[in-house]
Amino acid sequence: MGLTAGLRSLSALCILAFLIILGGCAHQAQPPVPKSAALLPGLEEGTLLVANGTATPLLTNTASFVERARNADFILIGEGHTVPCDHLMQARLMQALSDSGQRFTVGLEMFPIDHQPLLDKVNAGSVPLDQFANATDWKKAWGYDSDLYRPVFETVYARKLPLRALNVPQTIVKKVSRGGISSLAPEERALLPAKIIPASDAQREALQEMFDAHRAMVNGTMTKVAGMMKGQKPAAMAGKTPSVPAPERSPDQTPDQTLKQAPQSADSQPSDMNVTGVQGSGSQPSDTQASGTRPSDILASGTLPAGMQQSVTQPSGDQSAQAASPAPKDKMTGRMDRFFLIQSLWDTAMAEQAIKAKDETGNPVVVLIGSGHVEFGWGMAHRIRKLHPESRVLLVTPWRGTEPLDPLEADMQYYCRLTHQSRMGFSLLQVDGGAQVLDVLPGSRAAKAGFMKGDIITAANGTAVDSMWVLHTAGLEAAKAGKDLVFTVLRGTVQTELVMPVGKTEESSPPQAPAAN
Repeated sequence: MGLTAGLRSLSALCILAFLIILGGCAHQAQPPVPKSAALLPGLEEGTLLVANGTATPLLTNTASFVERARNADFILIGEGHTVPCDHLMQARLMQALSDSGQRFTVGLEMFPIDHQPLLDKVNAGSVPLDQFANATDWKKAWGYDSDLYRPVFETVYARKLPLRALNVPQTIVKKVSRGGISSLAPEERALLPAKIIPASDAQREALQEMFDAHRAMVNGTMTKVAGMMKGQKPAAMAGKTPSVPAPERSPDQTPDQTLKQAPQSADSQPSDMNVTGVQGSGSQPSDTQASGTRPSDILASGTLPAGMQQSVTQPSGDQSAQAASPAPKDKMTGRMDRFFLIQSLWDTAMAEQAIKAKDETGNPVVVLIGSGHVEFGWGMAHRIRKLHPESRVLLVTPWRGTEPLDPLEADMQYYCRLTHQSRMGFSLLQVDGGAQVLDVLPGSRAAKAGFMKGDIITAANGTAVDSMWVLHTAGLEAAKAGKDLVFTVLRGTVQTELVMPVGKTEESSPPQAPAAN
């Protein structure tokens, strides 16, 4: 599966801060974070909070969560995929709900629906916990270190909670991203929802800002997003958007209910995309153009297949004049619509599967999913409401302590600091002044480069590390140039430089875990 307040929702979607070099979903890359929440000094990790529109949110507890969860049909608990604290909190909340006597199904973004037979063996009690990862083909299905999720599955096993796969098979997403829905065989189309519910105007506006940030990075015009990198919140993430004003929300309303009541522009609810009605050319870009199953892959792939193209707004007025002037080639042309289609496919399919699980069991569904699918009720909750309007949805997301809580983001949030477990072989924590190394895996690239626990990375290739985004950008640029990645490191009071070789091939080898940054 955020860079700043503005980029955080796509972190969990893994669509913007693709830590291609650092590895894994580049979720939650935000401004520097001290050991306690910058805005609430002394706040302990694991604290549950409810935003109330003031600088001092309401501190709450698991009993309050349980009370609200028992009155919900779907409980969406967002996560940063490589943040251990997030998974501890997911386990803690499930334990509390189970201990209250409430039976529920656990819906998992991590598994595509073709893995359900493997999960059924777990549900039947025939797979020991220590064999779970192998028995469910975890590495192929998700790719992140299964140990990160161990608290979650220890809870599942101890409480005998049934598991439900929610996601779209990766092979199908890959085919759709290359040749459109018409490229699918009938048996593959049967695994898709009948209609793909598109993004609302509010979500699309926010996604557009994130996409533009990535476009600027790819095209070498990073100054265009300097404000976002430094923590400025895009308009679409600021509680109200220019096109969809946020109405007042009563204490008993969920963010999704508030969004549902918000005034809509004329085209804010586009017609659903009928799976049988989307035409594709069937043309297949080369493997270097379309890399597969994640939003990061979609953005990094080649031109949009003809069958997946949507209307393109033509420039007018001053924009036309600008368009007439010679401009650098836009390497991201055509890829935004492809991303929107695939993201809508993901959210619709997972919503549909969660509804089926509830209908079949009569019990609520606790969904463990990337926080980008949860925030503001734009992702999965929006599709649940469209498919099943009477559903009661509870939204829970992580809060990193770097910005005020937004009452519209979620019904409840839990405080966990931002950490990142890198495929380079070290775990990082954003701190004031850089990224602190929490641990180093023996024999890893990080270990070979000389990193030690406690090191603070203050710069990467000469750029100050005030967010994980800087590390990503430095790594990507080094990979493109085929040059070494040079880190400036503070070890105690001594500053030193550590060099890590980066091969060009890494640029085309994105993380092997499906999104749902």
